[in-house]
Amino acid sequence: MKKLFFCFVFHISYFIFTPAFAQNENFKPISKSKYEGASGFFDNLFKRTSKGEYHGLSWLTHKLFEGSDQSFHRIRNKEMNKFLSDASELGVMLGGSYYNGEFNPGKPFYKTLPAGGIIFRHNINHRWAWKFSGLYGRIHGSDAGSSNKFNQARGLSFKSRIIELSGQIEFNFLPFAIADKRNDFTPYIFCGLSGFNFKPTTTLNGEKLSLRKYGTEGQGVVAGKKQYPLYQLSFPFGIGIKKGMSHRMSIGIEWGMRRTFTDYLDDVSSKYPNPYLLYKEKGQTTAELSNPNFERDNSATSRKGFQRGDSKGKDWYSFAGIVMTLRMGHLNVCHLRD
Repeated sequence: MKKLFFCFVFHISYFIFTPAFAQNENFKPISKSKYEGASGFFDNLFKRTSKGEYHGLSWLTHKLFEGSDQSFHRIRNKEMNKFLSDASELGVMLGGSYYNGEFNPGKPFYKTLPAGGIIFRHNINHRWAWKFSGLYGRIHGSDAGSSNKFNQARGLSFKSRIIELSGQIEFNFLPFAIADKRNDFTPYIFCGLSGFNFKPTTTLNGEKLSLRKYGTEGQGVVAGKKQYPLYQLSFPFGIGIKKGMSHRMSIGIEWGMRRTFTDYLDDVSSKYPNPYLLYKEKGQTTAELSNPNFERDNSATSRKGFQRGDSKGKDWYSFAGIVMTLRMGHLNVCHLRD
């Protein structure tokens, strides 16, 4: 079915574009035997004659990608599946993760924890690539040791895992091919869409507790306060550099930030609820998790309605580290490093 589909697309394109370019001196019609079949289509799409003339649709391709057509010639394959395999990479990312939010408004790499995962990259051409990743990291924050007096008085802390699946598109500033010494280094940028899971926890009296379960800002108790979902979307974007090290291997450094759509990565967002209501409805533990300074016999410690976090901004998390990939598939002599 795939061969029939590509044959159909090519035949239609050929008969549409042939009249338009027939008058060009570099245009040479292709006989039916040369472009019949899917493999013939791809073979002729990027070919020139021995005299340097372009055949048929390859003339149009040359004009559309003029200046970068040499890279197309280097990834020429007789079979489409071999082309796709040779253009793909599989590897790992090893580095760290951190977050920005109520406990860390703006410092990059503050309290970074180890992180890592799997990377799959498919190179569309020497400039563009699709990337898919599965990453795991941890983030944390604490008011202990803060220079901010408000944070010191608040006395909260949290830790959370981050499990992320992401799809991104990369743009290389320089032409890039792992096995080509002339084009084996480039800085790049990327953006995409991610889905992630998080679970903020803290420790109270030596026991690890899930903060969402207790509704520390009145979720489930205060009217209009709903529990926040632990599965969310984020918008990843960032920068990196990569270098081809051999015929198959590349290594690079990448820093990617994630803008989320939640303010509860750290379980802190808005105002203190009524601690007496929390105590009545959910018990002493919930009241203490919401406000560690709360004392039932001292109304001055309730802080009801006082600011607990900043609900105007959303939380962020980031991954940074070393990316190592191996090119998949059989080596193609057109890819070999000189």
